[in-house]
Amino acid sequence: MDNPESTVDGPESRVIVPPTPPGGQGGTRLGTVDCGLGTVDGGLGTRRRPVCLGPVDKVPLGQGFCFVVAGEEIAVFRQRDGRLFAVQNRCPHRQGPLAEGVIGGGKLICPLHAHAFDLSTGAGPNAAERLRTYAVRDSGGRIELAP
Repeated sequence: MDNPESTVDGPESRVIVPPTPPGGQGGTRLGTVDCGLGTVDGGLGTRRRPVCLGPVDKVPLGQGFCFVVAGEEIAVFRQRDGRLFAVQNRCPHRQGPLAEGVIGGGKLICPLHAHAFDLSTGAGPNAAERLRTYAVRDSGGRIELAP
């Protein structure tokens, strides 16, 4: 029997897990999890409660993962020291998928044009290239996007 798409419901989010591809091998290190609105009020700008994005291990050390929350792509990164960062997923320069970028030392390098961004502030190579940042934390082994 094929592995159908499965849904896991939590108190703050709906996580959609894609089916295993033919051959049973997992996909790439990156992907998208649609967390929907769950019990969150309104869009990202009007949320009143944190959104649980799932287990911290969903984002491997030194890598990023794209989550879709309230219709917005958010790239969550976990540095090798375990610190979490969250920024918009699309680069302001050419809309590159930032979750696929390289991270280290609090910096993110866009995979399309190698522009560097500060993960804490969103500052880019010039004032026009600034990323939106989101408050994110590890709450008992779960990733929480703060309101």
